[in-house]
Amino acid sequence: MLLQPPPEGASGSAAGPARTLIVEDDYTSRTVLARLLRAHGLETYSASTVADAFSQLEELCGAQGDRPTYLILDLMLPDGLGTAVLRHIREERLPVHVAVATATNDPRLLSDVCALGPEAVFQKPLDLPKLMQWLNPA
Repeated sequence: MLLQPPPEGASGSAAGPARTLIVEDDYTSRTVLARLLRAHGLETYSASTVADAFSQLEELCGAQGDRPTYLILDLMLPDGLGTAVLRHIREERLPVHVAVATATNDPRLLSDVCALGPEAVFQKPLDLPKLMQWLNPA
């Protein structure tokens, strides 16, 4: 479910390719997605847990101008829910466009996710053409 597209120009700039943080605990899914995004000109970073995601965000946002443009966020992670990462991004007002990727059909959890304001929510397995359209709305 696409809630809203990223703003124009979000997919990259003269300063370089858009940076995408992929938070996914499944190694194969994370690796394949990172390769696909790199093939489309995006710079990728990855994390497999909530703790790794916080660490990556801190590192990337601390480097001037190196914050991620996009975050593709799995909900069910080994050390907690991805909603903790999304909540942090919104509370800190980080200018990161978030797409949640989930296999859950739990209406309560999905309602909680939507209340945090991700730009998109994608059901797994991911529809890669729709994800790429979200990343490159032009």
